Amino acid sequence: GKLTNFLSRVVTEETTWEEVVEEVEALRRRDPACQAVDEAGCRALFEEVSGKLKAVSAGLQVVILAESAFLDMLQELDPPLTADSSWALLKPRVWRDFRYQALLETRRRQLFEEMHSVLVEAAPAASAPA
Repeated sequence: GKLTNFLSRVVTEETTWEEVVEEVEALRRRDPACQAVDEAGCRALFEEVSGKLKAVSAGLQVVILAESAFLDMLQELDPPLTADSSWALLKPRVWRDFRYQALLETRRRQLFEEMHSVLVEAAPAASAPA
């Protein structure tokens, strides 16, 4: 309803109830559709909106950490990745690693391709005469 829409617009993951309670009360006073919701109900809606934002943020942090760990794994390979490396040859070397398993196949391959393209671009420069 209107209260949920309002809260979805103004609440961030850091917002406290105390920061929005006056605005919520003002909305309840001026909008008949919101008057039926008591303060406890408003607080529950706030907690629901805030909780969803926090869950999304936490999920994004987990993904960022998993991607970072996967890239670290690629950088730590021995022998290291080179411009001649391929996903088909790399995959059997790393598929058991938890950092590999933490990501979906499409994202693993995408991250490999991004790192590999940097190596390919650097390869001609490394072999060029000084």
